[in-house]
Amino acid sequence: MAAEALYKAIVQESGKVLADKIIIADSLGARTKGLLGKMRMEDGQGLLIKPCSSIHMFFMKFPIDVLFLAKDGRVIKIVKGLKPWRLSGCLFGCHMVLELKERALGMNEDFDKKHIKLVKI
Repeated sequence: MAAEALYKAIVQESGKVLADKIIIADSLGARTKGLLGKMRMEDGQGLLIKPCSSIHMFFMKFPIDVLFLAKDGRVIKIVKGLKPWRLSGCLFGCHMVLELKERALGMNEDFDKKHIKLVKI
C-alpha cells in the first residue's frame, strides 16, 4: 500500500505555515471517516476534506480548529476549538474544510479573507 501524500498548509498573504502534515480526504470513504478513531492530533497534523461544506464532531475525542475554504483557498469561516459532539457548517461558497489541531490557528490571529495554499511535500 502506498503512503498517503502529505501537504503543507500555508497562509498565502504572510507565508505562515499552519500545518506541515496535511492529508487530503477526497474520496467518499476518506471523507466519511475523517478523524474518527483518532485519540488526538499531533503538532502539524491536519485533514483537508473536499468537497465539503459541513462537519460533525460525533464520537470525536478532542476539539479541533476548523477553516472553511472557498475553491480558491479563501477563508470563508473560522471555528476555533470546535468541541466533540458539535456540528459546524458554511452554507454559501464553501468547497473544502481544513481541520487542524486545536490552537493551531492561534488566539489573536486574523485569518478572515486570507487564502490558504496547499503545497505537496
